[in-house]
Amino acid sequence: MDINRFFDLLYWLNLEPSPLRLRIAIFWASIFGFFILLKVFGRTIYFNYKKDLTAPEKNLLFKIESMLLTMGFSGIAWTFFAYEALPILSSRLWMIFWVIGLVVWLYFILRYALVEMPPKISGIVQKEKFEKYLPKKGRARG
Repeated sequence: MDINRFFDLLYWLNLEPSPLRLRIAIFWASIFGFFILLKVFGRTIYFNYKKDLTAPEKNLLFKIESMLLTMGFSGIAWTFFAYEALPILSSRLWMIFWVIGLVVWLYFILRYALVEMPPKISGIVQKEKFEKYLPKKGRARG
């Protein structure tokens, strides 16, 4: 395989590329299937530790799971279209869009995890410390 093809613009913009070989299709499908398995693993973690997670942590886990499921299924769809050599839908240009979408989605997830989430968690911890000293509702004194 000639590595210089990857740097040729026409290679990526070809709307009717040659069909994927079976081994390459299995390789790509297994990578995208791994994304879906990671989503299932994340959902398992959520159900096992649901009571221990704060709202921002649950939100972060949901964002990651959404990315994994969407990227996994869209990647498997592209692999199917490329294997069947469907015009336009099997274009390698979709793979470029997939990678760009993945990078943008990861940026927003990391921004949430590193910038937005820590203040929310510290606010929750401070609120729990404050409410620890407040009287509990529902108790009748008499």
